[in-house]
Amino acid sequence: MSPLFLTLPILMANASTLPPEPVDASFPESGVTWQLTEMNGDTFDKEATLTFAEDGRISGKAVCNTYSGPVTGTPDAFEIGAMISTKMACLNMEGEQQFLDALATMTSLEQTDTGLILRNADGSQMLFVPASE
Repeated sequence: MSPLFLTLPILMANASTLPPEPVDASFPESGVTWQLTEMNGDTFDKEATLTFAEDGRISGKAVCNTYSGPVTGTPDAFEIGAMISTKMACLNMEGEQQFLDALATMTSLEQTDTGLILRNADGSQMLFVPASE
């Protein structure tokens, strides 16, 4: 009998006693668009969206312009890299820079039954809900 057949039962017996692999916490499902509804408890009544992509990027609409940028880490501790955005001039651009500045500081994410809560170390937060199509 070959040595392979003798070691196979030992390997199989040990496999059942290995500790479970840690659960890989992941970002929200890619391609889902989230609409910002509140920043720090105040209603945000302009159109600002957020989408996570499988390639480690975020993107969306920031009131007037579209933006994108890299995100690294885990939902519990992430960093948003340098973002790029279009530079269109629109009426009613109030809130665009406020949104982009706040988003750039976010460092953790909690997904709830009703939406996403992004937070930073200073206690600021952004509340997103699924965007209606």
